[in-house]
Amino acid sequence: MKEQYEDVTDAFITMIVDEGYVNYFDECLRHEAANSGLTATYLCNEVFMLRNEFGARFEMENGTAMPPPVTPAQLGDIVKKVEAGDLSKKMGKDLFKVLFLEEERGADVDEVVVRRGLVLERDLGVLMELCLGVVHDERYAKQLVLVKSAENDKKKGKMVKFFFGKVMAESKGMADVSLLKEALDRVIEKL
Repeated sequence: MKEQYEDVTDAFITMIVDEGYVNYFDECLRHEAANSGLTATYLCNEVFMLRNEFGARFEMENGTAMPPPVTPAQLGDIVKKVEAGDLSKKMGKDLFKVLFLEEERGADVDEVVVRRGLVLERDLGVLMELCLGVVHDERYAKQLVLVKSAENDKKKGKMVKFFFGKVMAESKGMADVSLLKEALDRVIEKL
């Protein structure tokens, strides 16, 4: 079985001792060739974290774990959306949690995305305005001075990372990462 999942770590195979989870993982991968590494990450991190947090709702049946409320097809859809850049990794985790805890089993992922407003901001103008607002926010006046006066690229890069984190937080994780980097670079260049 390990040969079948070359890009998945041995730790994952070792963690999944329940045959039901192995089958679940296989079904996820069959769903339009979902990325096995990202699928394993969701299965290991999100499913087990949510089971630990809300374990009473997911009691064991006959000594085996109940299947996750998120179907293999839904998890495959989430992975595809993250890989395609339609969802950020954070948005994928949020969507997984919503499907796990709140939505009806088997709910259409695309419908849930639209209904919950889980859409990446990809308008460069909007992202630049967001960056301008954060960079010129009086709470970050000290960092603004530091980025303007940076003597080398290393110091400037450190401040750009600081602002990137603040802007991403301001967008609630809904900004396209590559476009946000471009927007922030343009804003910083004009300082």
